[in-house]
Amino acid sequence: MYRCITPYQMEDADQLIIHIHGEQRNYRTLIQQFINEKQAILDKNKSKLKIEIDYMIELKKRPPENLISKE
Repeated sequence: MYRCITPYQMEDADQLIIHIHGEQRNYRTLIQQFINEKQAILDKNKSKLKIEIDYMIELKKRPPENLISKE
């Protein structure tokens, strides 16, 4: 997680969304702990940056055709 965000300068950003592929159930506690630690440091430094995790859960089968809207 640290290597993921270290190369970026984020002082002026308002939001950082990290997309993680899969549910990562075994690591969710560690990921949340990382977010909490980083967010506490950002808040202490009066940064407006908010870190969010977006879990990209893959679909096991194709969604029904009636769920796909075509315009």
